Amino acid sequence: DLEQLRVAHQFLDDEFLGLPDWNVFVNAQGRHSYTLEPGSKDSWDSTAQLYSTQQFKFGELDLNLLALTSGPRFASFEEEFSDFSVRPFLLSEIVTLGNEIHFYSFGAGVEASKQLTERISVNGQYAFRYRDFINTDPRPNNGERDGFENDLNAALRIFLTDNLLYGVSLFVTDENTAREYNSNTEFGGSASLGVQYAAPFGLTDFPWRSTLNAQYLVTDFKAPDPSVDPNNARLDHEWRVGLTNQIGVTEDLSLLLQVQHNDNDSNLPNF
Repeated sequence: DLEQLRVAHQFLDDEFLGLPDWNVFVNAQGRHSYTLEPGSKDSWDSTAQLYSTQQFKFGELDLNLLALTSGPRFASFEEEFSDFSVRPFLLSEIVTLGNEIHFYSFGAGVEASKQLTERISVNGQYAFRYRDFINTDPRPNNGERDGFENDLNAALRIFLTDNLLYGVSLFVTDENTAREYNSNTEFGGSASLGVQYAAPFGLTDFPWRSTLNAQYLVTDFKAPDPSVDPNNARLDHEWRVGLTNQIGVTEDLSLLLQVQHNDNDSNLPNF
């Protein structure tokens, strides 16, 4: 009938199609540490991260992130806790998408680390934040994603030899938003193996490091989205595999080459 004919001939806008594009990006991180008392291990640490992408064709996907944390680090412990540190901190983030504010967030957290042996260390972090999404013309329902987010992660690092580093981490993120179908729990883990070696053929005077890493993620949404499928809540499984090569150019400068493959499987074909 006419309704079936109309549905069969609907066309998707370009933003919903898989189209090729290139971008350039910058990822910069900085840390400042201020010793609270002379001779003390206690300090006030602040961090900043800036990430920015610029698309060649699809400017509506240009992404900018600025994330800040600041808080005291307590490390002046004795005996069996001599290699232990704990740092409560405040955090703030702002993200723009397509040159418009996408969301901003603020919250707090705590991180801790312990050197178990000369070659083994562990660290963990918990963070709590509120994210406020801004409605825009391209995304008039952005505010439906407002809500609270809890992050918990733990990592183990083992130097198998002086030049061979193995790492494994586990994490879980719980996101509660204004609309239950946007709320989700994400959990997963990652493993990496890195080796440091002298530059081949003496190409540089400083060592190189190659790291192979793999990550597995499961994202379980808490309710069906009626605009997509009123009967099935979204469930995603994602694999990420990557190889990174860090080339030591000078004592303070490295060149980073990276290749990465992501594979996402969802129970809903939209994703």
